[in-house]
Amino acid sequence: MTSTAAAFLAAGALRRASVTVCGHLVHVREMSVLERGQFLTLARDNPPMMPVHLVRLCVTDEAGVPLFGLADEPAIAAMRPEFTDGVARHVMELSGMIEQDGGDAEKKS
Repeated sequence: MTSTAAAFLAAGALRRASVTVCGHLVHVREMSVLERGQFLTLARDNPPMMPVHLVRLCVTDEAGVPLFGLADEPAIAAMRPEFTDGVARHVMELSGMIEQDGGDAEKKS
């Protein structure tokens, strides 16, 4: 049982993982409550941008610092779909939105 606000917030900290996608190690984190809501709106209004949005928000460095900003979306959108879709799938798995499928992921943390 959490007895303080700080303990409650710590219990709900975003999880991170390191996964292998198309032979490349990628560090990701799960979506926050707000990001999940934005993602669901995007899924309804502009489905092709869903993986781009997840890569931008949830790909991090080893310390959990985001690698991309809004200005990076065009470059992410120009990437190979197999790679961005793979990263997006792992973010959605980590966020509890889809079940883990046992693909090429190797969770490291």
